[in-house]
Amino acid sequence: MIYLCQTRRMEGKRARLGSGWRDIAPRVVTDIAPRVIGVKEPRGIREGRPVSLRLDKATIAKIEADRIYDLILPETDGKETVTVPLSYLESVLTTGQNLEGLAPAYVRRALERLSETAKIHRFRRKAVIPKESLAFVAAAFRKAAESAGREPS
Repeated sequence: MIYLCQTRRMEGKRARLGSGWRDIAPRVVTDIAPRVIGVKEPRGIREGRPVSLRLDKATIAKIEADRIYDLILPETDGKETVTVPLSYLESVLTTGQNLEGLAPAYVRRALERLSETAKIHRFRRKAVIPKESLAFVAAAFRKAAESAGREPS
């Protein structure tokens, strides 16, 4: 988090010990919009960068399969399809491509079936997917997790 200096008289002066400031108080430039020059962000806090949880592929496959099952399990009368955001479909496809090395035949066929049956509404950024296709993908992810668990590390 970046803090702006509260008053002009603080500009360029060192912070007191224990005040929370680590460096010289920032210099405020008054243009069209005020901005801060020379402020360092604390280490370890970087917004917008992905953080690695160091999960192995078997764990990722189990988590993704559980997410899909949670999506398709709620019983609804007569509904054989699920409407999901397009970003969800893209993340499932990306994860499937990453897991394809664990169980190539199962995962590849599941992803092909998912791509064939998904109806994409680009304007609304939604995808309508049959529950059967999603169940097939979840089963393929479970199979990939099992095969990864059997491989020696």
